[in-house]
Amino acid sequence: MLSSMKLVIFSYLWLMVSSRELPPAMADLVEAYVAAQKGEKDDLRVAAMSLRKALKDESEEVKMAVLEALKLPTDLINDVTSRPETPETPLQKHIPYGTVAEVEALCILGSSLDPKDDSGYASPVVMAASKGKKAMVDVLLRFGANLYDSDRLGKTALHFAVIRLHPEVIMTLNAYSRGSSGWLDLQDDFGDTALHAAARAGLTDTAKLLVKLGAEKNLQNEDGRSPLDLAKKHQDTATELKEMGCHETYFKGVRDLARGTKKMLEEGPLAYMFDKGDQAW
Repeated sequence: MLSSMKLVIFSYLWLMVSSRELPPAMADLVEAYVAAQKGEKDDLRVAAMSLRKALKDESEEVKMAVLEALKLPTDLINDVTSRPETPETPLQKHIPYGTVAEVEALCILGSSLDPKDDSGYASPVVMAASKGKKAMVDVLLRFGANLYDSDRLGKTALHFAVIRLHPEVIMTLNAYSRGSSGWLDLQDDFGDTALHAAARAGLTDTAKLLVKLGAEKNLQNEDGRSPLDLAKKHQDTATELKEMGCHETYFKGVRDLARGTKKMLEEGPLAYMFDKGDQAW
């Protein structure tokens, strides 16, 4: 009985100390952040970014108190305040093998959401999406990560979510899009959108999902090809894309005609007809 009473008294004193370490304004922000996690993504993003901004110039003691109040790891403060010589940011180091709680703590503490210049590393949200870490993507986006970030080849988080077969990540990205569809049509350095990537790989369900979310159906890549052009090796995907209003590009037909003409001039009419069969007529 006595030991139980001591435990209660100790817990009460600990709470008193913790409350003194957390200024009222900061306590309100923490409370708002916790409450927002049960509501809309836009409200959560506002609450998360407000907490991150307010904590930026606070003392280490206050930062520690905030992390304790949120039951997050408290041993990462030095990771953010120190200046390591490695090209990775703290978030980039923790995303591959760390926990969601560690990523959330680093976001709150102000770890950069952008890649270091010329580091060769993708931004944290692109890294997390490429590894299918849905919960980490959610945390990064709520603290201000950019849907439009890309790697050195122009591939965005959406490109990787498609290529690596992570439809749940696509839906998480969409939840933070604020109703915009522009992020769905971002093109990499080869002109491919996420829909191009899905069509090329024959990912019928993913292609249907992207179109449903608002992806442009007939954008052309650097080779002048539309998603339907790239889906020709996957009959089911091509059929679905046609039914959704996708079409072949005019420039593809012109290019094929030019190639056929060149072949006929170089190798003679008979060689061209043998190669094309009935299509040559």
